[in-house]
Amino acid sequence: MNFEQNLNKIQDILTKLEGGQISLQESMSLFEEGITLTKQCQDYLDNYKGKFEVIKEELEK
Repeated sequence: MNFEQNLNKIQDILTKLEGGQISLQESMSLFEEGITLTKQCQDYLDNYKGKFEVIKEELEK
């Protein structure tokens, strides 16, 4: 999944968790999935931050 898809999935997970209509086991499973997706989003951001830094350095030359 790409960054935007991950964010949408995280939002879906949050909605389910906040709804309070799911079991503890399902809550834990969704929480774990949300953590994984959050880490993936952070990886995307870190990758793009690095690319922006390279572009910025090239423009400053």
